[in-house]
Amino acid sequence: MGYGDRPNHRQTNRGHRFGKGMRPSTTNSQFMMKQYVEIGIGNTWWVRTEVEDPDGTEHEIKGCRSFRRVEGIYLRFWIGKSVWIMSTNEGLKTTRRNRPAFKVLFGISGIPAG
Repeated sequence: MGYGDRPNHRQTNRGHRFGKGMRPSTTNSQFMMKQYVEIGIGNTWWVRTEVEDPDGTEHEIKGCRSFRRVEGIYLRFWIGKSVWIMSTNEGLKTTRRNRPAFKVLFGISGIPAG
């Protein structure tokens, strides 16, 4: 059974999370899995966990999953096509997206447990 077959799972293939100059955490030249727990308005669920696999594919799960290690926290405001992110890792960052949306999110990023 794939992720798309399970209730409360949605798989996306958005390999664009890492923009210019941004790199995922690496160990022995291999990408590690990353996890993002987001709470707020604008996502599929009020609380969701997004897991990014080493190959760049992502899937989201309803609810909160535990971390092995927390790497940062962030606030994301997405209004129209403009996105503002205040992060403990990267400071204040602004980007533009192709599709309009409204999101106000508090997020935690890190390495997933087990």
